Amino acid sequence: MSDLRDTPDHVWQRQVQIWQSKSFEERMRLGCAADAMALSEARRLAEQRYPGDPAGLFLLLHGDSFSEPDRNRIAEAFRRHASSRAPSV
Repeated sequence: MSDLRDTPDHVWQRQVQIWQSKSFEERMRLGCAADAMALSEARRLAEQRYPGDPAGLFLLLHGDSFSEPDRNRIAEAFRRHASSRAPSV
């Protein structure tokens, strides 16, 4: 018979208890560090997948919220904006 203390619900409850035992400041520090790591990884992936494309990071972070036509319109708008701001040579 399996150990009931290792069910997903019990594991989650233990994790919540550990989290809640930390001070507010420590929870905020850990949360900010996790956000920074996620954004850094998203930026790395965007630069790898869409080098030089300003729409890449935005669509990587938020693209699941949009339909394919909307993603294409957003990407095109980003590209137009970026090209209009590019320095003249």
